[in-house]
Amino acid sequence: MRKYFIHGWSNIFCLLYLLTFISSSTIVKISEFTCISRFTLN
Repeated sequence: MRKYFIHGWSNIFCLLYLLTFISSSTIVKISEFTCISRFTLN
């Protein structure tokens, strides 16, 4: 039971890390897109 509990927590942390990585990469892509669109519009 204890092993499973610790394993579940490690899985949760892994999922959180993946979510933060994906969200940060999407934010970077959006910021890049806005910068490019502003540059092209100007």
